[in-house]
Amino acid sequence: MEAIKGIFDKVDQLLSSYLQPVIDKITQFLGNGAYTVIAVIALFAGLLILIGLFRWLRKAPKLFFFLVFVFGLVVVVWHFWGK
Repeated sequence: MEAIKGIFDKVDQLLSSYLQPVIDKITQFLGNGAYTVIAVIALFAGLLILIGLFRWLRKAPKLFFFLVFVFGLVVVVWHFWGK
């Protein structure tokens, strides 16, 4: 049981170093109050895009996975040879 607890503690420490700045930026953005409408619109647009992606996945899964694969290749090529 202690080994599992230790693994979760290590993962928490690793993820908190990456996620804490993102969470701080989001809370600062929403705490400002001036951009709340923009945040709600962006959330709604993101939800619509996500629903559209799932519908597209159900309608044409081969094309969806092909485009995800091609996009992944482009990102890998850019990451290793584009810098």
